[in-house]
Amino acid sequence: MARQFRAGLSLPLILLGGINTVASIHQAMAEGFDFVAMGRALIRDPALVGKLRDGTATRGSCIHCNKCMVSIYSGTRCVLDHPRPLPITSRAVGHLAVGGQPWRRAQVCADTAVSPVG
Repeated sequence: MARQFRAGLSLPLILLGGINTVASIHQAMAEGFDFVAMGRALIRDPALVGKLRDGTATRGSCIHCNKCMVSIYSGTRCVLDHPRPLPITSRAVGHLAVGGQPWRRAQVCADTAVSPVG
């Protein structure tokens, strides 16, 4: 489907939704997407990008149940792993890119560069 849009676009094409495995990343890129965006998978495992990059994992543990969405105003988290709100810390952890959602308390690690998987 990305190839159908590619001819009429001059902007990068980004796939969002359900990206949780190295295979799905490679498939999206092969189908013409320039980038993939991960959301829920990074809420469950903020270190997932690094694990995929270094080969210690080939898939995330997120089951895409959307139960994390109920926690957006009390500290976004995977409620399967953390049923109660997490304490606020002064040091950010993990890798998470968040766009267009200023209300979300993103956990971003500024001292670690996130590079493409592949």
